[in-house]
Amino acid sequence: MLKRWATATAYATALVAAFLWLAIGVAQPPQPNRPGFLGIEFAPLTAAAQARAPYLTHGGAMVLKVVERSPAAVAGSKPGDIVIAIDGQPVTSADDAADAIELLKAGAVVALTLYDETGGHLRLRRLSTVLSAAPPENRKVFTVEPPRTLAREWDFKPSMAAHAAWSTAIARGPVDPLRLLLVAGHRCSAVAPEDWDIADTTPDGSAFALVSPLVRARAIYAVTQVGKGEEPEAAVTRMIAKFARVSPQTSASQNAEFGFRVVDFGSSGGYAGFALFRVRRSGRSAPFVSVRIAAVPASDVAELAPLAGAVALSIRCSGSQATYPVPFDDAMLPTSVSSRCLRGSCDEGDFAGSYNAEMHTGYVHSPSGENFLIDPRKDIWMTGPAGPGTYRQVSGTLEKLEPGRTN
Repeated sequence: MLKRWATATAYATALVAAFLWLAIGVAQPPQPNRPGFLGIEFAPLTAAAQARAPYLTHGGAMVLKVVERSPAAVAGSKPGDIVIAIDGQPVTSADDAADAIELLKAGAVVALTLYDETGGHLRLRRLSTVLSAAPPENRKVFTVEPPRTLAREWDFKPSMAAHAAWSTAIARGPVDPLRLLLVAGHRCSAVAPEDWDIADTTPDGSAFALVSPLVRARAIYAVTQVGKGEEPEAAVTRMIAKFARVSPQTSASQNAEFGFRVVDFGSSGGYAGFALFRVRRSGRSAPFVSVRIAAVPASDVAELAPLAGAVALSIRCSGSQATYPVPFDDAMLPTSVSSRCLRGSCDEGDFAGSYNAEMHTGYVHSPSGENFLIDPRKDIWMTGPAGPGTYRQVSGTLEKLEPGRTN
């Protein structure tokens, strides 16, 4: 009898233990194998978003909404950001971005590469966050009592176009063009932001290089003779290696306007950029190549190559560049060339400057001769005190800037 009781007790204990084990297993929190929650609502790029990201060539997805206290909000994402990559993989559309997130599980770390427009200036950002298992708890308290409506006097100001590329520029007031200063050495000069300085120059004006320690970018002009049996592209590669101080790997050259050709390059040292060059032939002697080079950190090439390129295209060296009595042509944008060219006397640098249009950069100047760099597609008011154009704020008034560069 005692033996039977002991056996029954042991059996009951085992049942209780099994039940407790099952209950504990059920009570455990779910493992992070469910779809993760990021907290971003993606939308297709609008015309305005596309215009705000002029260097976007492979599409992207616009951040339409960010859920409060979500992983995306904590990481710093904001409506208006343009996502171009998720975990290093390019994003070509809103559907592409949504599909990429849906494949990730809760607890996964996701890295976003995006364009962020802060203060009217576009910059590339990278942020990462951990996907949560569910949306954050909604702390908002709703009530059926309608809020009071406050009466106000209408000002009847014209509203901005819903998706116009210039809406944000008007909303934030006059544009803030980048001021360029004259930098000169020996027989060469250029216009560049205030942190740029001369890195290399030659007395005969055959080479002139500027460097920005702040963004680690270089802008270079050089003239060299093509060696016997050497292709012009090889001479260009030599100049990139010498003055940009990298070991470049160049792409095949492509035609540009006014007899120029362009090559892109990268390097194992982390620098990339482009070189715009033109071959000069004189009689039976070996031809010369004049080249303008923009070399920037590869991680910021989309943002910095147009800036360094605009500096390189502004370089003028007396004695090494021919002047052509050719009147300004409609194929040359007024913001790409010098004010002298606009008056009918263009030089080789002005023809090279037409490449600014490819980079969405341009020069404007004040009546007093100060030079500025703008994006002609964005940095413009549709109207103003002196008609359509680019303005800057001066002593509480708006001053219209004229096209062209004055050095």
